[in-house]
Amino acid sequence: MSRRLFALATGLCALLLAGVPATRTSTAADVTPPGDVLPFRLLYGNPGPLSSHDTAGYLWSEGGRLHLRITAGPARREVAGEFRAIPSGVLKDVLLEEGNVRIRQPIPSLLQFDLRTDGTAEEFSVALAGDIETLRVDLRIDGRPRPTALRIGRRQERPKGLPADLALTGARASWIERFGFN
Repeated sequence: MSRRLFALATGLCALLLAGVPATRTSTAADVTPPGDVLPFRLLYGNPGPLSSHDTAGYLWSEGGRLHLRITAGPARREVAGEFRAIPSGVLKDVLLEEGNVRIRQPIPSLLQFDLRTDGTAEEFSVALAGDIETLRVDLRIDGRPRPTALRIGRRQERPKGLPADLALTGARASWIERFGFN
């Protein structure tokens, strides 16, 4: 008889908990290891006037906002990506320049975007808030990660792989050594 009561209680708990939203959703992006871990300070500084012969993404921080500009080469490209504030940050107050960027935000810490290039640059910005230790950035062009197409900050640094984590602390020594900052 006790097994039946235990099974009934377990089933009842499962039904009750099914209606309770989880405090943190787990997605493939949470378990995908980063292709590179970079220091967050690389974000600072506008890259200035941009011209590109190919599709590229320029990411920087200025005025308390994170900016992304997509430049378009002559070929039409499908561009998609996301920003994820880890562990529980908030991406808020998205400002979208006129254009064809589509923004989605399924949870406050995740901002997804996509567009089809049409020969003009597209840009949007977002404010960061809350508990952020790492900003995970991913950029895909025509469905493939293109780390060489992502340029970060004033110096237009490029990650070795995507997704890339921009960490407030704990950037890999290998990255620092790669650029001779021993």
